[in-house]
Amino acid sequence: MTPPQVNARAPGRNASPHLSGPAAIQFTAGEHDVSVWQGPSGDSIYEVRGRGGVDIGQGRASGHIHLDGGAIYSPFRAPVRSGFAPREVQAGQHIVQLHTQALPAYRDQIEQLGGRVIGYLPDNAYLVLAKGQALEAVQRLPFVRATTPMPSRFKMDEMFRDASTDRPFLDERTGVVVSVAGHQATASVERQLAALGFTDIERGHDTLVAKGTRQQIRQAAGLDDVVWVGPDSVPSDDLDNARIVGGADFLSRNTTSFQGQGQRAHILEGIEAGHPAFAANAFRGAPIAILDGAPDSHGQATAGIVFGNDPSSTHPGAVGIVPHAQPYYTNRNAIFRAAPGSREPGSRYALTKELVEQHNIDAQTASWGHALTTKYDERSRELDGIMEEFDLVVTQSQSNSGTPQSRPQAWAKNVIPVTALYHFDNADFGDDRWNRGSSTRDGGDKRIGRTLSAFYDRTATTALNGRYRLDFGGTSGATPIVNGYMHVILQMYKEGTFRDALLNPDSFQQGQRPRAATAAALAIASARQHPFTGRDADANRYRQGWGFPDVRRLYEARDRLFIVNEDVKLATFENARYSVDVAAGEPELKISMVYKDPPALVPAARAQVNDLDLKVTAPDGTVYFGNFGLLDGIYSQPGGEPDRIDTVENVFVQNPQAGRWTIEVIGQAVNQPLAGDPKVSFALVALGGRQGRP
Repeated sequence: MTPPQVNARAPGRNASPHLSGPAAIQFTAGEHDVSVWQGPSGDSIYEVRGRGGVDIGQGRASGHIHLDGGAIYSPFRAPVRSGFAPREVQAGQHIVQLHTQALPAYRDQIEQLGGRVIGYLPDNAYLVLAKGQALEAVQRLPFVRATTPMPSRFKMDEMFRDASTDRPFLDERTGVVVSVAGHQATASVERQLAALGFTDIERGHDTLVAKGTRQQIRQAAGLDDVVWVGPDSVPSDDLDNARIVGGADFLSRNTTSFQGQGQRAHILEGIEAGHPAFAANAFRGAPIAILDGAPDSHGQATAGIVFGNDPSSTHPGAVGIVPHAQPYYTNRNAIFRAAPGSREPGSRYALTKELVEQHNIDAQTASWGHALTTKYDERSRELDGIMEEFDLVVTQSQSNSGTPQSRPQAWAKNVIPVTALYHFDNADFGDDRWNRGSSTRDGGDKRIGRTLSAFYDRTATTALNGRYRLDFGGTSGATPIVNGYMHVILQMYKEGTFRDALLNPDSFQQGQRPRAATAAALAIASARQHPFTGRDADANRYRQGWGFPDVRRLYEARDRLFIVNEDVKLATFENARYSVDVAAGEPELKISMVYKDPPALVPAARAQVNDLDLKVTAPDGTVYFGNFGLLDGIYSQPGGEPDRIDTVENVFVQNPQAGRWTIEVIGQAVNQPLAGDPKVSFALVALGGRQGRP
């Protein structure tokens, strides 16, 4: 069978001055020309060129496969080792080792030939489901170095492998998590587990939680559609606590998606690009430096929280929120000293323009800023102007003064400022406290804005020189946590998780991210709030913002959601009206309206320029105005009056009445157009109800 897009070519002679001698293999993979030499140690040395012979890169592919428990196997150079099935056994699951790093065309060709790529194995290998003719065709692909059946022994956690375990424990039932090769196989594996005698089976998207004996666990590991069987446990390291509280751990257990695949994450700080936690894998390339790539210890820590992914699994507590996102980074020295508002090379504007227009990044995070202030200033204004032109999700640390003294960038209206609470080294959300650590939002005009919060203390992450640390904190640590969760929300939207919840479902385009205000509204409406009563409470609104992002809550509410993705524009005195149907027993109805506002004049006492109001009416006629009562507790109070200072307005109702609720967005005042448009668009999210139909 001849691959339709990856075509083998006759070996030729290398043109690169860095390599010599005839290439052992040459082939074309999509838009790339690849040449491969066999190194003196048996490794593959390769060179990849693009169209027109442009040199893209060179590398060395190890002949080793690294499996859990430290197992190393090299099918290209070594005989079959203990624990591996004979090659003639036609198991369905195979390790397909590559001559080079994984390229997108490789996966496409394997699947066109009838194989199914389950995932990536280090180094330079895929785990593939293929049998018979499909397997033989895959083995003939020019980029395939070797294949070997995946042994069931290495599809189990190490605790289940020891054959010398006493018989009584073999009969004891143990809770396990079973990872499945794609959600389409989950139901089939569930039936097979039941037939093997497993009990208490619960189905996730592409995982199953069950209880079984040691013998049953080993039998389950032999199933073709089972990728992994491990103990059902909850990690306790500090970044894992952030993953638990915010829902990343839940998603990773219940779906292989939403770990940053396809996302482009920018850290506005320097990093050590060669750190193992930032290595290329099947979903991303190596970190890409923009302007200044000098490493920095602070940026190294923030980057690890967003996209750290240690392939050795020796530091599981330091796995980032989106470990498969493509990293980009810029040392802040590249723009730190540019005058506010500058558009010249070396300014934040010029950097953002390059990032958006040339690299199409999805979100950016910064855990630094200029001199502390309690007011909107020129740095705040600068960032609002940038966000007005480039619709980008940006997270910004508030700072760590324990007072309203904050980074000026955090006072911008169109960014997501991040405050933080101590979490005391655990995943118990109920004991978190401000404790006079994080800077707060009760300065200047008292806007809460798009503020979210995360952990202040004891976060495990990456450090320089290939190391790790357990003590990163402050809002510098909280901000990349929130940024990681914003990437999860963007990925959910781009992949169509919320398509049916849109005001206009037909407007959805696969792979297109939501507007930045919509992403913020999704995060705010689904955030987990710290309970408080009164404006002097420890975790009051000025200290926690709208809460801690909770992507599990958002994912589970995807069928009880209504979204307006800036589809509607309002002029002064115009309004838009919608209805949502709330079912009996719904615990919360959370409605968030967010809009982008142009830069304010610094002398103004209030930074808000345009004013849109949110008004919500219950089925019995009770009226709620946006933000009324939310400074005094986590739920809105009826009545009151419209908010006149904020560009974010929320109505949060506990135990809402069943029936049809009416939502109105009112164009109170459009004082300054954005990009010449006389109307203002808005994002609206209602979590807890579906769009009402006539």
